[in-house]
Amino acid sequence: LAISEVVAVGIVFLIFKKWHQFMRFSMMVLTYSLVAVIIIQFLSDGAFLEMVLMQAGRVSEGGGYKVMMNYKIFQQYANDQGIDNVTHFNLNQQWVSFFTPYFKNNMIFFLVGALWGFKGMYSFKQSWLASLLLGWLVSAFIMNIFLWEPSWNHYSILYLPPLAIFCAFFVYQNSNASWKKLTLALIFLLMVNMTLLFYLRLSWSKTEISGFLEHGERVVALNPIVHAVAGTNPVCDAIDPINTYGSNSLAGSRKDPKWKKYKVTSPVIISCLQRYNNSKVFVSRWFMNFADKQLLDYIKTLPGNRVIQPYSSRVNLKTF
Repeated sequence: LAISEVVAVGIVFLIFKKWHQFMRFSMMVLTYSLVAVIIIQFLSDGAFLEMVLMQAGRVSEGGGYKVMMNYKIFQQYANDQGIDNVTHFNLNQQWVSFFTPYFKNNMIFFLVGALWGFKGMYSFKQSWLASLLLGWLVSAFIMNIFLWEPSWNHYSILYLPPLAIFCAFFVYQNSNASWKKLTLALIFLLMVNMTLLFYLRLSWSKTEISGFLEHGERVVALNPIVHAVAGTNPVCDAIDPINTYGSNSLAGSRKDPKWKKYKVTSPVIISCLQRYNNSKVFVSRWFMNFADKQLLDYIKTLPGNRVIQPYSSRVNLKTF
């Protein structure tokens, strides 16, 4: 995802004919990239480059959106939103990131502050910095719309650094002006909103995820967020169902045989659950959208202490 920032900075250096800065920047990017690749390749036992090349092939072939549409949950979302192609879906996710829901999302505050900061930079003859940040935003937007397939709303985190710098300049230029009270009021409102959102998210994660699971225990959740929040270990590497679980997943639907070794099936998960008899299954609504009949049938045979259901997702497994 960080490619957009690198591209934007390089282009702006060339536009403003800052040749020395461009050369130093290019050498720095190449050096750090090479070192990072070597380290990650070593830590992943040689799997990193293989995965990068495979994902690059997926992007070039444009199959991510088709894979996503294999699942009813995304089909329903597309139908409800009137989405009929990947570009429309990506644009929808940008709208969601910035404008909905208004007070559960701080991006709109950053956007408003950034617009004033952008205007102020040109007034203070900081056109080079303004162009750099604007290029950063445009580059990220173009890649979110036309390169990533699909582009999820959390990819919009790429916009935060340049928006934050614009906002900082907005605060700086109004620190001694007649707008000082309004600026301070906006900052206070943003801080209150962020604190409230953090509290709500922390409460949600505790009541819906971490309150049911212990750090380090083996869990089948088919949801990477569960493992990230609770610190649990995914059973048999069944982490992201869209990428690896079942025939509809990215690994299961690709023709390239290299993908097959990453495919995780229900028999594999069931075997692991039998092998680790203290492992658990975290059955959320997200889980129910992906688990096939074979896995669900097996879960019904497990004792109650091994099947965890959060409050908001409790369903009668016997009906499935």
